[in-house]
Amino acid sequence: MGLARASGAVLDGVRGVLIDIEVHVGPGLPSVGIVGLPGASVNEARWRIRSAIQNSGYPWPDSRVTVSLAPSELPKHGAGLDLPMALAILASSGRIPGHCLVGVALIGELALDGGVRPVRGALALALGLVERGCRSVIVPHDNATECAVVPGVEIFAVDSLAAALRTLAGEGVPVRADDVVHDDHHSHLDLQDVQGQSQARWALEIAAAGGHHLLLLGNPGVGKTMLAERLPGILPDLDDESTREVTAIHSVAGLTHDRMVRRPPFQAPHCSASSAAVLGSVRRSGVVPGAVTLAHRGVLFLDEAPEFDRDVLEGLRQPMESRAIAIHRAGWLGSLPADVQMVLAANPCPCGHYNQAVTDSCLCRSDRIRAYQSRISGPVRSRLDLGVNMHALGAASLDSEDTRSVRDRVWEARVRAAHRLGRFGVSLNCRVPGRILTDELSVDPGAQDTVTELADLGMRGLHRCLRVAWSIADLRAHERPTRDDVREAVDFYRAAQQVGVP
Repeated sequence: MGLARASGAVLDGVRGVLIDIEVHVGPGLPSVGIVGLPGASVNEARWRIRSAIQNSGYPWPDSRVTVSLAPSELPKHGAGLDLPMALAILASSGRIPGHCLVGVALIGELALDGGVRPVRGALALALGLVERGCRSVIVPHDNATECAVVPGVEIFAVDSLAAALRTLAGEGVPVRADDVVHDDHHSHLDLQDVQGQSQARWALEIAAAGGHHLLLLGNPGVGKTMLAERLPGILPDLDDESTREVTAIHSVAGLTHDRMVRRPPFQAPHCSASSAAVLGSVRRSGVVPGAVTLAHRGVLFLDEAPEFDRDVLEGLRQPMESRAIAIHRAGWLGSLPADVQMVLAANPCPCGHYNQAVTDSCLCRSDRIRAYQSRISGPVRSRLDLGVNMHALGAASLDSEDTRSVRDRVWEARVRAAHRLGRFGVSLNCRVPGRILTDELSVDPGAQDTVTELADLGMRGLHRCLRVAWSIADLRAHERPTRDDVREAVDFYRAAQQVGVP
């Protein structure tokens, strides 16, 4: 009888937090008490642990068992603490040596027969443990693949409580990351499928090169959705750090156990989606990432954008500017990552057929058209970098470049931007602070007059135009934005701000 310690982890948002587990088995009536703000699933662990220990061939201590979870002020949710609590109980009751738990952290839910089940967010938990100095982590076998990519740590996979005991005794073999499978989502979508629409395709390429937000406006069937769905295909692969970060978020959401997200993610919520589904929410089991967080380092596409609830559109103003979404709820207060490229698609009117050149093509009243277009508010539009009015094509030009050719140009443009911006600590034009744009990065002398004329756009509009101008210059291999580059950027920005009503 005595005291034993073990290390586990729980989720705080999409981040893993180290939990110190202390177990004392001492005199008193047989009982189990868990303290330290345990959630329902953690409190229920006492029954799972007892059956798992007994079915693994060990007696349950006939004494009072007290389990303390620290830090005590942090709510603990999920079943991932089952395994470390069970092993700490065995060590405290003298069934296994306590020193074998030193320097190792454990993650896993226990089945009644002693098996170890996978847990949601295992990669995020492992990353949190490594940040706190853990160098050996025991995880469920089904979570081993995703956790194996964590640098600087040995990952051991177990499928039962007995296997965990053998691993602690030195019989385990670390999992290798060689066989990790990477996601190739949307790899089958080729930009060549979009015929014509050269202006919209050019805007898409600029958006990909600089990480800019984009508005596509046009009648139904002109190719807005097809273009947006192909934006991830012309974006470069995620680097190793971003891959781990994005995969951890998807793991928290329960979307992956055995695949790494190497390609930029793509989220396209339906226009009926609630603000909780798009922005994120808090439930009894913890934080639930919304679509804007699941699209982190990728693309969030809002098709039929004016049909979304106003709360959704206005709630996206913050991540469009700060690349994070603040969640203020009674059960949790914090922020979630939301570094996304926004693509909004909209019809010109409720029926979708408004055309100033063909006055009888639309039967919507003027006030309805104005109200419909105004659903994308001015503050939201001011955060959009590029806007394109798309029109139906005749049988004219149907030739289009494929995704690979465009992606190569985007990659070259990003390399130029990263080389130029490295000394400022950023790599994409969309992330350049306004002060640096106006003080450190000068446009071509011939474009200075054009920049001076942008005072009516305000500082936000000026900075967004300059960022887009630099992306255009990078795609055209210009050393600095020329007059034409700046004017084109201004035209794209004004198109995003314009609310055309009859």
